[in-house]
Amino acid sequence: MYKRVKNNQHLLIAPVITLLITGVFFALNGVFPFGNKTVSWCDMNQQTIPLLMDFKDILDGKSDIFYSTANAGGMNFWGVFLFFISSPLYIAVKFVEKSHLVYFVNILFAVKLALSAFTASVYFNKIHKKLKTEFSVLLSVTYALCGYGMMYYQTLVWLDIMFLFPLLVLAVHRMCRQGKPLMYGVVLSLMMTTCFYISYMIIIYLLIAVPLYIAICCKAYERKKASLSFLCTSFISALITAPIWLCAFLQTSESARGEGMLSEIMYKPFFENGANKFCVIMCTALCIAVLPFFIKNKITKRKNVRYNLILLLFLAIPLFADPVNKMWHTGSYQSFPLRYGFIVVFTLLILTAYYFEYSADFGRTSKEYFITVSILAAAYTVISAYVVTDKKKELSSYTNILKVDKNAFKILFGLFLTAFMIYIICIYIQRKKLIGSRALCFVLMLMLVGEVFTSMTVNIGYAVNKGGVLKTSAALEYDKNNKPYYRTKTEKKYLHVNMVGGLGYNSLAHYTSLTNEDYMFAMKKLGYSSYWMEVGSNGGTVLTDALLAVKYSIGTYFDFESHYDITNLTGDLERGESSIVCPVGITSEMSPDAFEKLGDGSRVDIQKSLAEKYFGNSEMIHEYYPTFTADGSFEHDDSGYSITAGNEEGGICQMRYSIDIKDKQILYFDIFDRLSNDLSEDYYSSADVYVNGNCIAENYPSQKNNGILTLGEFENTTAEILIIINKDVSVKSLGVFGIDTEALKRCTEKIKGCDFHIQKGTLTAEYTSDSEKWLYMSIPYDKGLEIYINGRQRKLVKTNEAFCAVKLDAGINRIAVDFSPLGMKTALILSFSGIVLLIISAIRKFRIPVEKAGNISYKLMFIISAAVITAVYLMPVIVRIAVSASEFFK
Repeated sequence: MYKRVKNNQHLLIAPVITLLITGVFFALNGVFPFGNKTVSWCDMNQQTIPLLMDFKDILDGKSDIFYSTANAGGMNFWGVFLFFISSPLYIAVKFVEKSHLVYFVNILFAVKLALSAFTASVYFNKIHKKLKTEFSVLLSVTYALCGYGMMYYQTLVWLDIMFLFPLLVLAVHRMCRQGKPLMYGVVLSLMMTTCFYISYMIIIYLLIAVPLYIAICCKAYERKKASLSFLCTSFISALITAPIWLCAFLQTSESARGEGMLSEIMYKPFFENGANKFCVIMCTALCIAVLPFFIKNKITKRKNVRYNLILLLFLAIPLFADPVNKMWHTGSYQSFPLRYGFIVVFTLLILTAYYFEYSADFGRTSKEYFITVSILAAAYTVISAYVVTDKKKELSSYTNILKVDKNAFKILFGLFLTAFMIYIICIYIQRKKLIGSRALCFVLMLMLVGEVFTSMTVNIGYAVNKGGVLKTSAALEYDKNNKPYYRTKTEKKYLHVNMVGGLGYNSLAHYTSLTNEDYMFAMKKLGYSSYWMEVGSNGGTVLTDALLAVKYSIGTYFDFESHYDITNLTGDLERGESSIVCPVGITSEMSPDAFEKLGDGSRVDIQKSLAEKYFGNSEMIHEYYPTFTADGSFEHDDSGYSITAGNEEGGICQMRYSIDIKDKQILYFDIFDRLSNDLSEDYYSSADVYVNGNCIAENYPSQKNNGILTLGEFENTTAEILIIINKDVSVKSLGVFGIDTEALKRCTEKIKGCDFHIQKGTLTAEYTSDSEKWLYMSIPYDKGLEIYINGRQRKLVKTNEAFCAVKLDAGINRIAVDFSPLGMKTALILSFSGIVLLIISAIRKFRIPVEKAGNISYKLMFIISAAVITAVYLMPVIVRIAVSASEFFK
């Protein structure tokens, strides 16, 4: 044992170097633990850190892993967990305070990079036995610090798949060549468990790579057994991990994610996002420089080299043909167009390893040549440092808009070409045997440091920050345990939407790829701000807040109306407690037919309809019309509102309201058109809003604020409202309305219903009814919900397009709402079957006629592979060409 450990100590060199380089970068940029800054930005701020807060609550027993009331008003959390936070490394968050997670992610980032270097070292050590240790270290560090890790670390769990991938490639070799499938099954199952989304791309890779490997690299007598092992082990792994992929797939199918697959393929450009894709394989200029030396080289006669070259061709096609790339990404992607980029990088590194392993012997180091290439390498590093310092404005496009623009790409590509030429010179000198292996490796490592410094600075350094709102929101942390189930909103988008739930509140907001479409569109109709896959809790009205059991709100002191009692907190934000609120469950004698739809009219019509159905009083809502309009035309019919700006140059139309108010009212302005999850709408930035001469909103609505806009609270006064429409718009909903808060408060105080409590993922309540009634709950509907009354299961009815209702009995009703992810029961049966098959195969009592089964599996494997290649590579290209041809001949 001791001897084995001693013989493998060199495997730690690459991860140590990786940590050293990362540590130096952290120190230079003041990043924790060498300062008070964090590498967290974008999706790490919006998703990873808040969801890790949720996970900490789960580990502490405060929340449930299947059902979360901290997100989207109550949602299936199982898929979210599997998508973002199922890494075994994240168990460590149990011992970290929520306010410190903004720093802890720095450590997780560095550790995952080091693990990537370690697993790559394991692969090179096991497969490339003739590769000198120094080159194994170099290639392992290159993998760990490639552009993929630098650009995509924001979704931190993707790096888990990155560091597991070298083990998967090693496992495929062991399974196919040595007849040992166990490691393959374990690694594949672990990858599926860690991140099912990226595992979809792993499956595509395997169904292309493994048949290709068996056909080229395996001997004739090995092929049938290898194909049988591949299909059987993959099948058992699929059965065992069914609770992951089946449940996650079913949940994803209910989400609002993206456009239709055919639309993405048919109408988007054939060549797209080339700059972003290229930057993912930054820090691999050495691998690109090696490729020309494979031409007319005897090394290409080796089966393993031919296999990896053909595989690289398959992997390179999506880099250029975007319809194929879309298929690799389940039909669409947003901002991250090469999420399987680590596969491309590692395949390039494998080819580089073969080159240095077999191409030629190394000579004695010539001092002159060594000094020359060292100067070139040092010069490149200095030039890179100068460029990223001097050209920050041009190079910061990615950290600003998640897109490498043309100016940034020109600079980065210039640095890449420079590195490429220096690498070519180094390899040429090596081929002439004018430099030793260690000397060459030293120069190549110096070059790599320059490349890594550039990539880290451009993709991380420009975004390094002091934590911002992630730190200041720590004072808002809340313990909801043993309290009635009420919701919390934000008055404006002061926090990332997932942060509200992460801080311990029951939130209406949520942002992941698992956001339910029905819930998102219902919240849009109710007037809350949302876009893409994000449902915000800002927006809405005092009426919808009350009906959604919003008792608490987060904002600044001046955001709150008089019905809020403000709790002073340390920090920039306060927490208000509303006196106008309904319980989560509201009783009514009206049948669910009356509550089935929210309606398709304007959003003020929806407000009136809700007030009438729940309170029998819609007169509390006052719709106002402009006192006069100027500088344009204002038209209104059953289809909506149309405004044509009179000033063609400035595009201005004025709508003035002069509203005499006696009873206390909150006034609102709304402009809204259609239900979609587009990043932007045509009517965005169409209005400037003035109240009593003060501008309260410019370029409204916007991506961050497209819900109903609160104009303020008024009593015994005249409100002067000026709406300046600065472009032509046609929308479904437009105008000013008010809600009488005193009348609404009287209604909420009279309403009958019941409070719910949360106990380990189960919502419980008790209500005594004098007759059979319906209980309308502001709990979002999900097919995985089950409701029990007095221990007997009842049918949940979907109401208001996204919420729940159940019929109550006369007398005492003890209510319990449980949740199980859709498909979980079936998945557990499949998983149990997989475990049984695994045990039987392990004890070898399940005898298969290898020859016959091998023949069948060998043919079946290639049929499946051909089907995947057709679906992923041929079909989208044919469809795109057909669409282009039809457009051309129109």
